[in-house]
Amino acid sequence: MADAYNRRTATAGRYAFESAYPSRPRVSPKTEKRVAELVAKGLTNREVAAQLFLSVSTIESNLRRAYRKLGVRSRTELANKLSASSASEA
Repeated sequence: MADAYNRRTATAGRYAFESAYPSRPRVSPKTEKRVAELVAKGLTNREVAAQLFLSVSTIESNLRRAYRKLGVRSRTELANKLSASSASEA
């Protein structure tokens, strides 16, 4: 079984996890961005979950991925990073 998974990983690239486990939903980077923006505005995970009609654990997962991608470790750093990037785009 592990060999089959490794073959799929080698051939499917970054979507290997989704193809190996098709029952799990794929969360888009668009969702990660929206979660990060709402958290940066000061909303709690529970408030973001209610607004986006997602579970709190889904929000936490998206937030972890956003932290990793942006290289931040806190909500404050996230807010600073997003405000700096939006200022540079304007």
